Amino acid sequence: IAIAHVLRFGGGALLVYLTHALQLVLLWYVAVALIEACFRHCVANRAAGLRNGRSQTNWSEIMRLLPGGATMSLAVILSGHATQIDKLILSRMVTVDQVGLYAIASNVAIGVLSLTYPVIQAVFPALLSIRIEQSRIQKIFINWFAAAVTGSAFAMAMYIWLGQTVLNFWLRDADIAAAVYPVLLVLLIGTLI
Repeated sequence: IAIAHVLRFGGGALLVYLTHALQLVLLWYVAVALIEACFRHCVANRAAGLRNGRSQTNWSEIMRLLPGGATMSLAVILSGHATQIDKLILSRMVTVDQVGLYAIASNVAIGVLSLTYPVIQAVFPALLSIRIEQSRIQKIFINWFAAAVTGSAFAMAMYIWLGQTVLNFWLRDADIAAAVYPVLLVLLIGTLI
């Protein structure tokens, strides 16, 4: 997942920078999504012990999973809308240029948050495998929490130390970087919490 994110968005950013062609970026996203889907298919088949990816579809099992899948899909859709509603509300309160500055900071904060998803997904299999051993679950959570606090403290220190420089380099405008910096700081604190 992390590699696919880096390829998709890092490669997309590089394409935009080099070509300024939105169509190429969209084609790039589609290509990376197809490659990721094929890779996940192969990994899932190997994990399930299937050869050549051939198995008989168990429709009754699929139908049993549909209500939970639909609920999770709805949660993801609502979450996506919730991460964007702040910009709609803000657009009614401030000028367009201020909304643009906030949008830059918000997108960076959401991107930082998306970096945590692979880590969280990596913890779940360990928890599921020991779900009846309460002491081991607590140990995993304590270790994970300690790592999260340490990583968050390091990330915030790096942002406070280098954030302005990185924003200046990225945005190529010191005034815009100076305006985005404090907004992004607040959003990053919220993301880390």
